[in-house]
Amino acid sequence: MKVLHIIDSGGLYGAEKMLIALTTGQVLADVQPCVCSIGLPGETEKPLERALRAAGIDVWPLRMRKGLNLVGGLALVREARNRGFDVLHTHGYKGNILLALLPRFLRGIPWVVTTHGWSHGAGSTRSRLYQWLDERAICVADRVVAVSESMLSLRPFARRGVMDRSTVITNAVSRPGTTGVVDKRIASFCEPSVTAAIVGRLDPVKGHSQLLQAMVGVRLRLLVLGDGPLMEALQEQCRMLNIEDRVMFAGFRDDVADCFAAVQFLVMPSLSEGLPITLLEAIGVGLPIVATRVGGVPTVVENTHAGLLVPRGDVEALAAALARMTDDEGLRSKHRDAMAMNSAALFDTELMVRSYLGVYSRAAA
Repeated sequence: MKVLHIIDSGGLYGAEKMLIALTTGQVLADVQPCVCSIGLPGETEKPLERALRAAGIDVWPLRMRKGLNLVGGLALVREARNRGFDVLHTHGYKGNILLALLPRFLRGIPWVVTTHGWSHGAGSTRSRLYQWLDERAICVADRVVAVSESMLSLRPFARRGVMDRSTVITNAVSRPGTTGVVDKRIASFCEPSVTAAIVGRLDPVKGHSQLLQAMVGVRLRLLVLGDGPLMEALQEQCRMLNIEDRVMFAGFRDDVADCFAAVQFLVMPSLSEGLPITLLEAIGVGLPIVATRVGGVPTVVENTHAGLLVPRGDVEALAAALARMTDDEGLRSKHRDAMAMNSAALFDTELMVRSYLGVYSRAAA
């Protein structure tokens, strides 16, 4: 079976890491995966493309103008048919919308969508428009995969026929490897006191702003790993809150697992999530968690006893949880020990690969 994965990647975050794990597992299962990586004209090699090539996965870089590009979608499908792909598998709104623009008879190849999460109206007007289109795009896919049971309660799955074509497949990743070497600048920042890390694109839905507010009364340093449109606004917020000396914006990093060795816990104050890969990676290295009750996060945290959960958007509750995790080394140690005993199922990539093969078969039928 030949599977074409389609993604417009903005870094090497959760969906990208899940895709690397899935495609490498598919190779071992005698599937022939290829990743169509969409970008803008003139854009150089993306981090995902580099990581996939290093893993031995076939990459098809496709550069096209942004927007509702019907011509680009037609060109993609035409080339996919010429290459003999049996299934199209999209990860993210760009691929979903491109394929939804095409009538089924033009597409001609079974189409599977994985819904990694929605931002629930956060962000710019353009972002909200694309989310609105994305929610409707999945209505015409042959099969839809949710990455957690909780996602099935979201509005898009209530649309006509979507639930009947939906399956839940929990994300899995390989246990993160480390080099044992921590960037000197990061190590120097983290060393003086207890430090938490937040990982992800600097986007409103990730809750960075609420986290900075919660830090004001807590004796904690914060390592921010990721890049995005909110960088300048968040840096200005740090200055306004007088916490800029306790927050380090390290930008996008491809050595996140090594950075984890420099911090004492991970914080995930997201307003919306599917099942974040960063959460699984942190548990894989025994890093305690403070997170909001969104998406598949509560199930994973509670099943592995990985840390503390708070309501989304509740700055006061988040501050209290940060203070507990910061001040109590015994609490952090208890969560590390519990994760070592309860986390094995999160890294069953073979089960994830087998589950997707079943979805592909149903889509083809």
